[in-house]
Amino acid sequence: MENFTTVPLYTGYYTNSSIDNEDYSLRLFSAVCYSLVFCISLPSNIFLLWVLLLRQRGKRTPPDCLLLQLAISDLFLTVTLPFWASYQLHGWSFGDWACKMTSGLFTLGLDAYMMLLTAMTLDRYVAVVHAASPSAQGRRALWVRGASVAIWLVCVAVSIWIAYNCETLRNGDSGDLLCEDVSGLQARLLNYYLHIGLFCLLPFAVVFFCYFRIFMTVRRCAMTAGQQQAVKLIAGITVVFFVCWVPYNVVLFLETLAILDVESLQTDALHYGNYVTHTLAYCHCCINPLFHVFGAGKFRRHLPLPGVASYRREESSRQTLSPTTNSQNHPADSQQTCV
Repeated sequence: MENFTTVPLYTGYYTNSSIDNEDYSLRLFSAVCYSLVFCISLPSNIFLLWVLLLRQRGKRTPPDCLLLQLAISDLFLTVTLPFWASYQLHGWSFGDWACKMTSGLFTLGLDAYMMLLTAMTLDRYVAVVHAASPSAQGRRALWVRGASVAIWLVCVAVSIWIAYNCETLRNGDSGDLLCEDVSGLQARLLNYYLHIGLFCLLPFAVVFFCYFRIFMTVRRCAMTAGQQQAVKLIAGITVVFFVCWVPYNVVLFLETLAILDVESLQTDALHYGNYVTHTLAYCHCCINPLFHVFGAGKFRRHLPLPGVASYRREESSRQTLSPTTNSQNHPADSQQTCV
């Protein structure tokens, strides 16, 4: 196995730069997983966009707007997966501009997803913990618009910086073309730590605080079934996301230490752990649409599946009989009432 200090740094903390024959089975495993995730994520996220943009036109709530952006960020990441799958097996064969564009889109999708998921959690926090405050509820739509603009500006700036620093170069050992960050070592390490701190540790701290307050509020307040569904849905997506990405960030941090020539960390386990955690991390982009498509009634009723038509008729009759059903069918924007 090659020494970690001689292997080029991963492009923007995500690509495998060493094309090594002895790791072909691991690279094949990664390529197959990327392809499967692409096949699931692309139609699922397009379905979410179709429902939110066309079927829910004029009815979108602030959480729906965040979900729409979350699906877009997923698609940015998803469209890069075929390129990374090919990269695993054949090296980079798409040219310099494709290297820059793919690296930038991947970074944009990943970082925007992390920040938007945090914004969704904050929105749910306001809806539940501050439900008794009319002023807080009235500012939700304004807050969501402002947060969305700020998130995309920051993420676009970071992705442009990553794309600017990415180029194709030839591996001196194998002769394969690589798509790599060619900035200096200190700049690349700063990239790593910025990603770990701003796009992992900070969101994790915010999400932990919000759900702790939500849990304490739920213990003393009555919530409808729709409200409970909304909280569980966002909590489930958040938990799965961090399960996918925390191991990757741990390995990423250990790799930065190995690159700094900490000999005790230059192990085969870390080398192979990189493949496993990368593959697990990329799986997140198909989790969000599956959670919403099969976990939320307002998306499930648009599925072209047997029995969905009768489900829509039953739902329509419930809406006619009960004026409160509408809030249950749109749990993402429902409010909780304390007893």
